[in-house]
Amino acid sequence: MKSLKNTNSYSWLYGLHAVESALKYHSYAVKELKIAENQKQLINLFKDKYKFPVSTVESNFFKDFPKGNQKIAALVDLNFKQVSIEDLISEHYDDLCLVAFDGITDPQNLGSCIRSAKALNATGIIIQKHNNCSITPLVHKISAGAASCLPIYIVNNLHQSILKLKKLGVWIFGTSEHAEYLLTTYKDKKPSLIVFGSEGKGIRPVILKELDYLFSIPTNDAFQSLNISMACSICLYHFQKICN
Repeated sequence: MKSLKNTNSYSWLYGLHAVESALKYHSYAVKELKIAENQKQLINLFKDKYKFPVSTVESNFFKDFPKGNQKIAALVDLNFKQVSIEDLISEHYDDLCLVAFDGITDPQNLGSCIRSAKALNATGIIIQKHNNCSITPLVHKISAGAASCLPIYIVNNLHQSILKLKKLGVWIFGTSEHAEYLLTTYKDKKPSLIVFGSEGKGIRPVILKELDYLFSIPTNDAFQSLNISMACSICLYHFQKICN
């Protein structure tokens, strides 16, 4: 199978939305763009809209890419330039809503969460470097390009990052099905970080003790289980209503 990761830190992004978003927001990071020679509309789109040189290739070039590649791929340095998190907080302080993941391991879940975060006006995302899924080409594809247009910060120590955010005036929230309070009871408008734990174990105790507010999502008592991407969407929708 064709390697989607090159040794020089460049990776093959695939799929229209993932490629288009990378080119729109981080054109400096795109090294080359390949489109199947029979995809005339796509070829014209990228030549006319983005003025980016397109290399046409035989459809066979994409045979080892995952399904849904849409016969388009770009070689991209995924280490995108980002504004510092301090500047991001300063700029968006009044309506700040960050999201952090503490142990998410499924790239499809992460991609779905990032897509929801962008759609529901999250300000940025924080992911601990270790014991979490990386921002892979699959994550970009599942996020429908949101992973390129939303600030994402990979940190070495989420606990230490949360402590720094608290000093900057950010309130820390988390979800647990065992929490005493319901999400719907929280109606204040504060600069916020919402932490989501791993698919199996939830938020680690070291992070739980730093939370200002822990809540559960109202669900059917007979069936309380929610996928992390669903929980992320519900929480962000509620916080969006608060901030707006």
